Amino acid sequence: MHVGIDLRALLSPRYRSAIGTGHFVLQVTKKMIAEHPDAHFSVFVDHKVRRKDLYFLHAFTRVEVVELPYAFVGGIFPWLFNELVVTNTLKRSEIDILFVPDITVRVPLRCRIPFVAICAHADLYESAACYPSVLNRKQKTIMQVNVRRARHLYVPGEEARMSMIDLFRVDPKKITVLRPGVDKRFFTEVHSQDKYAAARFGIKKKLILWVGTIEPAKNLTRFVQAFGIFQQERRTARDRDHSDYQLLIVGADGYKAGEIKNFMKDLDVRDDVKFAGYVTGEDLAALYRYAELCVVPTTYERYGMVPLESLASGTSCIVHHDSVAHEMVDEGIIIVDMRDARKIADVMRDAILSPQTDEDRVMRQKHVERYTWSHAARTIMKKIAELRSSL
Repeated sequence: MHVGIDLRALLSPRYRSAIGTGHFVLQVTKKMIAEHPDAHFSVFVDHKVRRKDLYFLHAFTRVEVVELPYAFVGGIFPWLFNELVVTNTLKRSEIDILFVPDITVRVPLRCRIPFVAICAHADLYESAACYPSVLNRKQKTIMQVNVRRARHLYVPGEEARMSMIDLFRVDPKKITVLRPGVDKRFFTEVHSQDKYAAARFGIKKKLILWVGTIEPAKNLTRFVQAFGIFQQERRTARDRDHSDYQLLIVGADGYKAGEIKNFMKDLDVRDDVKFAGYVTGEDLAALYRYAELCVVPTTYERYGMVPLESLASGTSCIVHHDSVAHEMVDEGIIIVDMRDARKIADVMRDAILSPQTDEDRVMRQKHVERYTWSHAARTIMKKIAELRSSL
């Protein structure tokens, strides 16, 4: 079986707003390749691909890396470049099935190769105002065409599955729920050095953690409003002029990040809100472990990786009541209507009044152990194999 994987743009450091999607795709791709020795893979990348990812792909003799040539016309007329260059490249590769990890990546109309795709972008409809209007219309158009043409679709949860059925009238048999995995580095015990990782980002008090790209879709402004209410009540309860908590915002700047940061400066919490920027590896794991609480205020979470990472680190997490994370686990997940700052503040107050024990941390970790990248890769490859046998 010869499988193509379209990684154009997804592994590029220039696409900072797609960091979560890029991490998801990279981990799944690695497991697909490493754990399915009977398959041959052609991986399609563009000129912006990270070198370290190429090193991994080139380590396998069963993997052919196809780097699409850079063309000036591609930047001016992407559809033309796609229909001519990308179509011919796919045809020459002689793949049986193409795996498209992002439904908003254009699959050439002239391409007759059957493909399967991950669709985690219902927020383009449900939170349309949170994205640039031109980009939103473009991605929705590509998504609509790809959904109709795809042989099979993978979605991150049952709520997303129902959205696809309602929005596009997709046959339910054509959709499979695909859960993310959790990196092993998050399954570690609390370490005495964790506080130093937090201190490097200006955290000197107890920590409440937020992780994600700074953009309107993440509902960050309402969460910071809730944090302001929470801080005021903590000051009153302690009869002091300051709270004993700080908020650390971890993530790269996205669409309208400057406006969001300026909004925060006008609130009475700016001294207790710190920005860490994009954090990876062991530093991120240490922040999860050190945090008293993690909050994911977005009303539409594409993959649910942040809540899973928080729970794997033993830290409870507050999510929206319709979050995909609530579908996956119950232990350690606290749900609330993230459209109401007052309710968020109340839930945060109640959560910190219930201190975490070592037993709680272990239980949360056990609940998310079953979510592995290997399982995600097997889910994708199983359907690809079924489709291949039916061709």
